[in-house]
Amino acid sequence: MGGFGGSSCGGLFGGGMGGLGLLGGLFSLLVGLALVAGVVLLVVWLARRPTGGTRALTLGPRPGEVQSPRDLAALRYARGEITREQYQQILADLAS
Repeated sequence: MGGFGGSSCGGLFGGGMGGLGLLGGLFSLLVGLALVAGVVLLVVWLARRPTGGTRALTLGPRPGEVQSPRDLAALRYARGEITREQYQQILADLAS
């Protein structure tokens, strides 16, 4: 009697009632952790994924979207490609 897992064989794999003893427990723990990690990753992915009604937080037009010259100037200014003075000059030029 005695032994690991209720078997007289003992050892690493145990044996009583179809169990795998220590390796079975470790395997079950790893599978459980993998399932929990998978659920967490799925929730994070769903939370970060842009939905159809909202737009991703990017600076730039959607593919195929036409922008006005004012929008393009504002985008370049927001990206830091032009200075405030250059931006104001572009707006003044477009207004005339």
